[in-house]
Amino acid sequence: MDKMIHDEFLYANVPQEEKKMLEKIPPENELSHKFSRGFNRKMKALLKYERRTPSMRRFVHRMKIAATIFLVMLSLTFGTIMSVEAYRIRFFEFITQVCEELTSIVIHSDENAGHDTLALVFPTYVPDGYSILKQTSSEYKNSIIYCNESGAEIYYLQKLSSQSEFIFDSETVEPKEIAIGTHKGYIFINKGVTQIYWYDNFNVYSLIGSLDESEIIKMAESIQK
Repeated sequence: MDKMIHDEFLYANVPQEEKKMLEKIPPENELSHKFSRGFNRKMKALLKYERRTPSMRRFVHRMKIAATIFLVMLSLTFGTIMSVEAYRIRFFEFITQVCEELTSIVIHSDENAGHDTLALVFPTYVPDGYSILKQTSSEYKNSIIYCNESGAEIYYLQKLSSQSEFIFDSETVEPKEIAIGTHKGYIFINKGVTQIYWYDNFNVYSLIGSLDESEIIKMAESIQK
C-alpha cells in the first residue's frame, strides 16, 4: 500500500478539516470570559516591553543597574559617615522595592561587624495545634517549620542582619508598616497567606503562614532575647 501523502490528497482534504476546526470555535458573543487583573497587567507589561526597540531595552536595563549601584553606594557612604563621625552610631537601612509583582526587602547594618554568630531565639507562643516539624540552625540562620494535624504550616526564619534580603511575590499587595514591640516591620496578606517581616539591631525575622493578622503578630511579639 502506498503510504505517501500526495499534494492532491492535501488539497482535497485540508480545507474540509480546516472548516471543521473553525466550526468548533464558539461565536464571539459567547466568549464572555473575563481575564483577571493580574493577567491583564502582565499582558500590558509584555506588550510594553515588546514595543521597545532593542536599543531602548538595553538603555532601560542599564538605567536599572545604575540606579541599583547608586542606591548601594549611597547606603555604604552613609554607613561609613555614621560610623566615623558618630562613633558607630547604630545605622540601619531598610529598603523596600516593589517592581511588578515582586517585592524585594534589602537590609544593611554595621551593627553586626563584631557579631559573626547568630544568637538563636524562638517564639514562645505558637498557635494551638502546631508543633515543630523541622528545625535547621547554623551560625548565620535559624529556621523552623511548624505544622498542625491538617498539614497547615508556619515558617519562621531568623538571620543575621549584616546583609539580608527577602524577595517575595506580593502581586501588587502593598506591605503595611507595623511595629513588633519597639521594632519596625512589614506585613501583608495575599491569597489567605500572611507574611510578616521585621528586624532589630542584630537580626531580621520573618513569619509566613495561613494565620490571622492578630495571631501572627502575637507569635512575632513572643520572640524574646
